Amino acid sequence: MKFKRSKKYDLSINITPLVDVIFLLLIFFIVTAVLEGNYLIEIDLPRGIANASEMPLEDIEIVVSRDGRYFLNGVPILNNSETILQRELRQASNGNVGLPVILYADGEVPHRTVMSIMSIVENTGFTKLQLAVQSKEEFQ
Repeated sequence: MKFKRSKKYDLSINITPLVDVIFLLLIFFIVTAVLEGNYLIEIDLPRGIANASEMPLEDIEIVVSRDGRYFLNGVPILNNSETILQRELRQASNGNVGLPVILYADGEVPHRTVMSIMSIVENTGFTKLQLAVQSKEEFQ
């Protein structure tokens, strides 16, 4: 009895699509890592007891980092200039001085700097200024 031999198939794996996927994943992770680092401003808020309040839908955030750099809604202010900060505040609010302004200042920032920014906010016409602190639950 004679059995037919099956044809030998060339078993090979085409790795070109695999390499394409690996490169796409690599590019994705590199881009997200670069973009993620730009939005993180590390500050150590002073501790205090604050009442929990509802966050408004719109607000303006000013951050003062440990090294004294100013950020308005996550965007750095050039040269920490008071005039530039005032102009950027007006532009961010679109003339609506009724928006609340939240000041996040690192605990190591000098009192003079915080008072200067508070004065700038007041001189710009804003009346709702809030200082951000760590709540009691966060530092226990």
